[in-house]
Amino acid sequence: MAVLAGLAFAGLMAGFWTYFSADLVEHIPELVEPGLRREEADPQQKSFQKVFGPITIAAFALTGLDFRFEMVRGTGSDPFQSDSC
Repeated sequence: MAVLAGLAFAGLMAGFWTYFSADLVEHIPELVEPGLRREEADPQQKSFQKVFGPITIAAFALTGLDFRFEMVRGTGSDPFQSDSC
């Protein structure tokens, strides 16, 4: 039942985001247009994105793997660990 509720929440959220994004593009295109351009005005910003994008993705992936496979034990960082209380 919890999985169904989670899927319903994710579906509703995706639907609302899609609707409001399309509505924004339709009614105020000049607000959205600069974000749709592919070129980056500042080359320093582009290099920052190239360096820290993979670092951010790796950090989230490692965090998820650590939580799933319990690679780090005894740090007290697991909120669901029942023997720490």
